[in-house]
Amino acid sequence: MHGNSSEHYEAGLGRQQNVRISAVVAPSEAVGSILFGGVFARVILLILGLGWVSGCTGAAQKPLGSWQGPAQPALVSGSPWYFGQTPARQFDTAHYNLYTTMSDDALLSSIIQLMEGAIQQYHRLVPNITLTVRPMETFLFRYRNEWALFTQATAGDDAPIYLRIVRGGYTLNERSVVYFIGDTSTYSVVAHEGFHQFVSRHFASRLPPFLEEGLACMFESVWFVDDLPRWNLSINYNRMNKLRTAVQAGDLWSLPQLLQTHAGEVVDLPPERIEAFYAQNWAFAKFLWQADDARYRPALLALLDDAARGRLPAHLVSSSHEQGFDPRTVQPLLEHYLQMPLNQIDQRFQAYIHVIVTDEYARQGLPKQ
Repeated sequence: MHGNSSEHYEAGLGRQQNVRISAVVAPSEAVGSILFGGVFARVILLILGLGWVSGCTGAAQKPLGSWQGPAQPALVSGSPWYFGQTPARQFDTAHYNLYTTMSDDALLSSIIQLMEGAIQQYHRLVPNITLTVRPMETFLFRYRNEWALFTQATAGDDAPIYLRIVRGGYTLNERSVVYFIGDTSTYSVVAHEGFHQFVSRHFASRLPPFLEEGLACMFESVWFVDDLPRWNLSINYNRMNKLRTAVQAGDLWSLPQLLQTHAGEVVDLPPERIEAFYAQNWAFAKFLWQADDARYRPALLALLDDAARGRLPAHLVSSSHEQGFDPRTVQPLLEHYLQMPLNQIDQRFQAYIHVIVTDEYARQGLPKQ
């Protein structure tokens, strides 16, 4: 859908308004295995401008955030499934039904643990809601042509939109449809799309598209320790790099532009503009989560809780999930929950972008083993 950018897209195209589209091109990266004190951990090693990310960023620097994940592996059962005439498999967990043509058992084990671990992380944002007992469907295809055939058969008249995706996947009405693009990039897409599934299933009111997209980006960086996934909502190496590039190039979007823009309006822009758009979506979600010693986190959590329960102020809600989202409501919604005018929000956000690409850029690290 996007050429050579490495971004996720929120669909604002076609008749289906409750749709999320993601497309990913892997950043410059290497996948490695590291031994930490005899404990095996599969980690993602991404090349940032000055070298490898490591846990050694200077003894005087406080690490960003904290790494969290499940303590025990999720239970899973498997059974045969067929994609047309092709033998495939179905895996069932507490919250997901995964249908796949993949045959790599190690990869599938990681994907399954990622999905169940991720929903617990999403739940942290809205702890007062009850998690679904009806499993959500995720389809993971080995080849893009399989993914394309499934999309053509299930997405109706909107299929041509989704088929524009070059690498990645989409979420349509709580169903995530992804194809394999390498281990680490597939992990990112599944975790990202899982958040869209989570919101679609659990939220009574729709979030502003740019905010939902930014929050989904916060779950993209996944590490595995002892075969279990770990997340740190303060760290996303790829998005941080893209943000830094946009700052250096003077290619940032203004906050009012972000609020009013959806993926359908950026899809044909140059890749660097698309990358900046999604990096800033991530940065704004991160701003609400942790800027100024998490000063705005209570407002974010209140907004999410009200959206999930259908308690957003009536005058700030113009439509439901099925009808889409009115961009005119985004500014007053943010001003209501943050209790400040947009120009003041924007000033503080721009200041925090500077913090991300300077101070925080040097404080990324690995989870403890």
